Amino acid sequence: MLANHPKVVKTASTLIKTIRAAGAVITIITARGILLAVIIRNAPEILTRTFADGSSFRVSESFVRKWLHDALGYSRRKGTQAAQKLPSDWEDQCERAAIRRAYLIKEEDIVAALVVNSDQTQVLYAPGDKMTWAEKGAKQVAVLGAEEKRAFTALISVVSDGTFLPLQAIYSGKTLRSCPSSNSPNFHDLMNAGCILQESGTTTYWSNIKTMKNFVNKILAPYFDQQKAALSLPTTQKSLWIIDVWSVHRSQEFRAWIKTSHPSIILDFVPGGCTSVAQPCDVGIQRPFKHSIKRSYHEDVVSNILAQMDQGSEGMNIDTRLAVLRNASTRWLWNAFQTLNNQELVKKSLTRGYRQAFEHCRVRKWDLSYETLTGVTARAYLRDLRNTNPEFWKELTSSDFDNDLPPEDVPQPEDRLDDREFQNDNMDDSDVPNQVVIQSVINPSGEVQSEYEVSEDGGLVSKGGIMAEGYDNTAGEDVAVNVVEDKELGRGKRRKVPNRRYMGFWKHNDTTASDSEE
Repeated sequence: MLANHPKVVKTASTLIKTIRAAGAVITIITARGILLAVIIRNAPEILTRTFADGSSFRVSESFVRKWLHDALGYSRRKGTQAAQKLPSDWEDQCERAAIRRAYLIKEEDIVAALVVNSDQTQVLYAPGDKMTWAEKGAKQVAVLGAEEKRAFTALISVVSDGTFLPLQAIYSGKTLRSCPSSNSPNFHDLMNAGCILQESGTTTYWSNIKTMKNFVNKILAPYFDQQKAALSLPTTQKSLWIIDVWSVHRSQEFRAWIKTSHPSIILDFVPGGCTSVAQPCDVGIQRPFKHSIKRSYHEDVVSNILAQMDQGSEGMNIDTRLAVLRNASTRWLWNAFQTLNNQELVKKSLTRGYRQAFEHCRVRKWDLSYETLTGVTARAYLRDLRNTNPEFWKELTSSDFDNDLPPEDVPQPEDRLDDREFQNDNMDDSDVPNQVVIQSVINPSGEVQSEYEVSEDGGLVSKGGIMAEGYDNTAGEDVAVNVVEDKELGRGKRRKVPNRRYMGFWKHNDTTASDSEE
């Protein structure tokens, strides 16, 4: 695809080498953003090509990997995290957890609006799989180290009835200066939506007991109180909070604090090592959240490089200072919050999708949807349990389920917070629209839009990118290209840019055209 455009190849290659030499981490998304910006400014007609199946060239991640390997000698670093290994008795554990949840809902008359699942995820400031420098004749230099680990934690919560709660973001540091500036983009939008941006109070960006208490006091408990008031329920009405067995969650200190400070909140723990199949946020929410973050970061890279090119800047670079990226994160979070909560285009499907996040947690004849846990089959099972499994019935009717928790001093998979860093980060190509990923999560067995297909790891990739990989010199069909005069380039100097409708795909919301395309 780039064989007939040596200027694009040379310019993009030089930029990537320069930026890497300046110490910036080159991820596949960073590289894609740089290459795309160069194409937009130097050969936009490439982006108007269509293939025989009707798909168009979108500079997919699969294409960029091949191009980086061939043009620069970069190679993809293998994933550092294997898929979660389930316990041998995971089905027994998850079935018991589902029955326990059905029992609590029945006995405490808990409505769907009072069942919440929360989950932490680590968000890298430079998302995407890392690339390793391997120039011919040069000593290999690995792109690893402290910069690669820079990140923040996002706490995501979804309700069984389809509601998406405000986000909490945790940043490394001990003062408010460690958090994004109040002047950062969309900061006040996040605040008005009830989101929390908080320093960790430590040298890491992990959640801890202090940040968890703040989340409960400022987001979770107020939400439960509002729902009880709206439904004319007493303030003593019980609610159910589903969380994993991370060491802070299962600690005696945190459990005792919940019982004392928020006695109406019942803690319901996902069995250890089973979050990939039994935690709704893991099953249905984290993937589109991470994808939205990834697209926002990619948009920033393209916009940044385009602006520098338009200004004629020498020694172009990507600013990777922590303060700059931290302030940029507020826009990423706001975009993700809107994508998963407020956008009219996806609101109906997302409500269904959030409910299905519970439904997709399945084991044997059970799933975690409110409809299943309160259905005829579940109620009949509970009625018969006294006779069919008296030991489990005795456990259910006891006053406390804490005995089922792993001891605090016995490590659990959920205690390794760094393992969560790469969850769902690289499943879907960054050129795949958010809504396409959301639909894939909602209906994983459904047909994929004709422009995309499912990769080996289960993510979505662009068919156009795959075709371009295999047929670099294949001529596609040209689509209309506009020629406009650019005042900054001077009189008589003109620049070709593609029709706007073919260019919005690099934006976070790919139906939005870029101002820089004019």
